Amino acid sequence: MHYNKIRLLQEREKVSNRKIARAIGMSDVGYAKMLEKESCDVTTIEAIANFFKLPVSYFFDVEIEKAQTKKTLREDNTRITECIECKEKQKRIEEQKEEIRKLRNEKEILKDELLDCYRRSDNNAKNCG
Repeated sequence: MHYNKIRLLQEREKVSNRKIARAIGMSDVGYAKMLEKESCDVTTIEAIANFFKLPVSYFFDVEIEKAQTKKTLREDNTRITECIECKEKQKRIEEQKEEIRKLRNEKEILKDELLDCYRRSDNNAKNCG
């Protein structure tokens, strides 16, 4: 159970502990302790989910997995599940690899220019700027 999700929902929806506690039949203190100790029963979880009009699974890892994956069809109509977060990370890695390739090319160009400079100045690099 992800109690942090409850806190985030409260912040996003601008709902106080008191309002939720009263809506789900708890005392303000009881609700605050439940969040603090991160311990509650199924009935309370269901009541909180109903309050926010969300499925109970939202507060568990199952919902995270659903949000991060998407089902697609291959050309041969077989289903695959792609991890959206993984694709985004892979794209960033590829961008960083490309940047490294560009920097290496630039390094080689500068190295060649420096060598040419040394050769032209009879190994006296002081004249090269």
